Parts: sequence; C-alpha cells; structure tokens
Amino acid sequence: DRLRRPEDQKSSLCADHLARTMLCKLTGLSPETLRFSRAANGKPIVSRLPYHFNVTHSGSFAACAVDTAPVGIDLETPRPFREALAKRVCCPQEEAFLYPDGRFDEMRFLELWTVKEAYMKYTGTGLACDWRSICAVHDGVLALPTLALLHRRTAEYTLSVVYEKPLDLPTETVV
Repeated sequence: DRLRRPEDQKSSLCADHLARTMLCKLTGLSPETLRFSRAANGKPIVSRLPYHFNVTHSGSFAACAVDTAPVGIDLETPRPFREALAKRVCCPQEEAFLYPDGRFDEMRFLELWTVKEAYMKYTGTGLACDWRSICAVHDGVLALPTLALLHRRTAEYTLSVVYEKPLDLPTETVV
C-alpha cells in the first residue's frame, strides 16, 4: 500500500511471493507459518530461522537472494540518468569508472548504482546514507574487496548481489 503505482505494487507482491517460496523450499515450512519482522536497522528478517533474505523489483522483474549470512540484492531496468546524480553519489574512483572514453556512460552508472544499492541493503543502512562513502570501484572495476559480488547485465536488466564469501547455499534459480 505504500507504493503509489499499481505496477510497483504488483512487482512488490511478486518479490514477496518469491521470497516466501524460496524460504519455504529451504525450510520445508508452509508460507503461512513464516513470520517476518524488522531488524533494529529496519531491514526485513524472517523470525526464528537461520536465513537472511533480500528482495528487489524493477519493471517486470523481481528477484530474491537467500543465504545463511546477510545478503543484499538490487535489480534495475535501463533508464536514463543525469550526470548530476553521479556527482552526488559517487566517490572519485567511481566517477573515473563512469567516463571510460571521456563521456558519461549511463549503463556503467546503472551497474554501479545496483552494486551500491545491493551493498546498502546488505548492511541494512538503507538508502539515506552518504552514497559517496561507499566506494564500489577498485582498480577500475566494480568490486567490494571484503565481500563477494555477483553482477549480471543484460539488455533488459542489471542485477547485483552482495554476500559474504563463500555462499553457503547451493546456487539455484527460482522463476
């Protein structure tokens, strides 16, 4: 109900259903027995289970990541970005990454955005923190040195998952 646009409400419901499906598959519990709450920092958690989860949605896509350790995920569909936004959210290494040929690269910005947002969701700090304090470019590539990063970019979406090394659960795709 907090989301204004009907398509965002539907995507949010799909992401919730995906999280419940994945958690039920891992635990053998039925969906109605899962109890969700919020950690002290506001991050959604599933009560009394040894799993962490995170959801995201954009456009007609929804995704969920589940692990036995904290995890963050972000998914974005392509859209235009203004260079001014990059100036407000990027550290100097990230700004250099965004201008590979001397011109602002919107797709690189979208990739960087998903990594930073997935990291904030991993930590539970939320989007209100100082984005420039998080540097997700090291040696000219997207990276978070102390964490694992799964990153995929297609013509339809960009996806980033931030998690602790190694991932404790078998890799599986749930559609």
